[in-house]
Amino acid sequence: MTDQIEGIIHMLTDVASAVETAAATAEAERIEKPVPEKELSVTERILVSMLTENTGCHILDSGGAYGRSWQRNQGRAFWNEETTSISFRASHYKGETTADISVTHNLFHWLRERLDYAPVMDRYFRLFCAKEENSDKGWLELMEDFVKRLSEVTQCECTGIYGEGEPMVINTYNGEDLLSQTIQYMYFSHDMGDFVILQIHGGCDVRGGYTRPRVFECTGRSECAMFDNAQASISPDWQEVQAKEKAQAEYWKNNPPLPGVPDVIPPTVESRDIYWSTDDGCHFYFQGSCGRDYDDKQLEKFPVKEITSREEWEEGYLCILEDGTGLCPFTGCTLRAGF
Repeated sequence: MTDQIEGIIHMLTDVASAVETAAATAEAERIEKPVPEKELSVTERILVSMLTENTGCHILDSGGAYGRSWQRNQGRAFWNEETTSISFRASHYKGETTADISVTHNLFHWLRERLDYAPVMDRYFRLFCAKEENSDKGWLELMEDFVKRLSEVTQCECTGIYGEGEPMVINTYNGEDLLSQTIQYMYFSHDMGDFVILQIHGGCDVRGGYTRPRVFECTGRSECAMFDNAQASISPDWQEVQAKEKAQAEYWKNNPPLPGVPDVIPPTVESRDIYWSTDDGCHFYFQGSCGRDYDDKQLEKFPVKEITSREEWEEGYLCILEDGTGLCPFTGCTLRAGF
């Protein structure tokens, strides 16, 4: 009797989910799709299709209330969006004010900097998945079986990074992550190159709602590029820095110090050397260094000052404007973030 009741519940859940998926699909189809100013590369087009791929709806997740990623992505011109966003917020606790620093890498830009679509390997994968004996397998199992089969067929073992160990399955939700969406992928190295079988999470609940896997070749700055999803750098806006230095030079040119008055004290830090880096999204190390000589220069450890205009900036403070903009403690220029 219990099994019958559970079966009925599952059936009703599936029907309700199908109805919600149909409604969400119809709504998505009504959204106008942006047209890029110039033609996108094949890799970019594949990434856009994955980011907007309909991964369905389930009535038991909270997507009905908050929307799912694939729904929110409809109509977005990813190629025109900011590569990395950063925002600051002052937190008050027990009389102490600290800074909450939030950095988010736009997944479209982050992936296209690291991957190139691999049409031949992707076709091999699709053909493998289409085999009758694989019809009941899930995507993750298919990804793992494909890599094993590739090793057998080519007589070249698929390995992990640097040609060592086993191929790796990574889900960015399981660790520190700065990406705008969760991704899941299998990384493997082969004589033909280093590859990623990629899925993008388009749902709400991270346990489901992943796209159909596509295969890409790793072309990033290093073999570890796909694993630096929790890394970022923060520095003052260089154009603002140059404009400020130019204005200061012009001022002192027109207003030289009086005889006998000491010249302007040079800055203790060269503007080009002002940057902070993180590998966890929580600690921002000055010039990428930590230790006793650098602890007080970690960005999150500067004293915080909430201001309403840039004229209120004070050197030595991490000043935060009402719109979430942070101003550099050394230069007073807007802090920007990047990969």
